Amino acid sequence: MDIAKHTPFCPLQHMTAYAAEVFGRLRAADHLRGLTRDDFVRAVAGLYGDTNALHPFREGNGRTQRAFLTELSRQAGWPIGWAGLNAEENEYASIKSFLGDNQPLERMLDRLVSQGPR
Repeated sequence: MDIAKHTPFCPLQHMTAYAAEVFGRLRAADHLRGLTRDDFVRAVAGLYGDTNALHPFREGNGRTQRAFLTELSRQAGWPIGWAGLNAEENEYASIKSFLGDNQPLERMLDRLVSQGPR
């Protein structure tokens, strides 16, 4: 079933292909390992936007994204501290990303990503 909130999410008939594209790019980018902090923030913002647009579940997409990105970022050496996440900023940034502007997501994640590699 196709779902939407403020914008429509990935149509069901395109979900498998879009997921393969998103996670194929992640694999090709070595799961964002070996990046500088700035490059990591930029890349994880793009991934966050893409997985948000994918939106495979009727409920729990945000929690699932954050759990996935917590582990991915930890393994990449740039942990994300979600405790500082502002729900309104996250929603605004996610909508802007869906419309092609990742800068609000980048600014938000810049504040949440650790300052030194782990």
